[in-house]
Amino acid sequence: MAALAVVLVATAATAVPLLLDGEGKKKPQSQGEGAGTRPAEGATASFGCPASADTVLGSGASVHRNLMDEWNREFAGLCPNTSLTYQPSGAGSGLADFADGRTAFAVIEEPLDAEELGERASHCEGGRALHIPLGAAPVVVVVNLPGVEKIALSPAALAMIFNGDVTRWNARAVADTNPGVTLPDIPVKPITPSEASGTTKAFTVFLATHAPGEWKHPPATTLPVNGISARGSSGVTVQVQSTPGGVSVLPGAFATELPGLRAELATGGRSSSPATPEAVTKALSRAKITGTGNDLALSLPETAASGAYPLLQPVYAVVCEKTGSSPALRAFLTYALGEDGRSASGALGYGPLPETLADRARTAVRSLS
Repeated sequence: MAALAVVLVATAATAVPLLLDGEGKKKPQSQGEGAGTRPAEGATASFGCPASADTVLGSGASVHRNLMDEWNREFAGLCPNTSLTYQPSGAGSGLADFADGRTAFAVIEEPLDAEELGERASHCEGGRALHIPLGAAPVVVVVNLPGVEKIALSPAALAMIFNGDVTRWNARAVADTNPGVTLPDIPVKPITPSEASGTTKAFTVFLATHAPGEWKHPPATTLPVNGISARGSSGVTVQVQSTPGGVSVLPGAFATELPGLRAELATGGRSSSPATPEAVTKALSRAKITGTGNDLALSLPETAASGAYPLLQPVYAVVCEKTGSSPALRAFLTYALGEDGRSASGALGYGPLPETLADRARTAVRSLS
């Protein structure tokens, strides 16, 4: 995908800055001396909008362009003397930009191991970078089954479909989680991206965690099944729409175009779970922090909790632990992790961080110096 810069440039700093409290919510403006420049006291310390004009640069995963665009739009309204630029050039390019010191943050979906994180942080003062989780995007299973209005698929069934072991839609592995549904006796037609995909990586991690008996492959950015190839998420979307019996996985941002074809997950709870923001947040509540200190890299263990949707991709901002005193970066991350930012992400189909994890992330942001 060609690089596309999303730029929001605000007017000169003539208005009184607006304060965000420690949870990223809007606070009443003070007209007194120093308004917007002094944080509140205590554990919920505020980050005011920068007292002077500032610019924050970021780049990374292209699939989250709409999220960053919405956050940028709303944040620019809160801090009108701040300019934010996000370039959705891909996670790899975003990390390269960050490592070269061209940007203040990179947006990625898969946490880096300690060695790579250290390599990417070589330009940071003190040589340390952090993962700051911002939420999670669902990875959605999409199907084209004429005459079927709702379908639930278990991790085992998905593993067998993408292994090539389930070849017809009325197979027992599919029927077991769809009692009372008349499944068509038509071929299963897996549709796979023609290029390496972070969405595929998240899907194979999910299969390896939730269906280890059926999925014997290591997590990877490509699928082993010999399916119908399509270029990119847009190509997969078109191919699923035009292929009876087709099945694939898409980032949540693309799956919104296929509301009638979204499968639910049957992970063993009392009922199957659709890919709603609430279900993604519930799955995130089971995440384990694997980083140290304020590095909040996460792992996602198996969960069969009812109402949870564990097929997801966390969204991280990778930042220097010592930011060189960037109040604009801290203010932006505080907004994104607060009530307003999480509400905006939920409206786009993302799972906002659960409150406990959001509080940890805000603490990490407050620690940036």
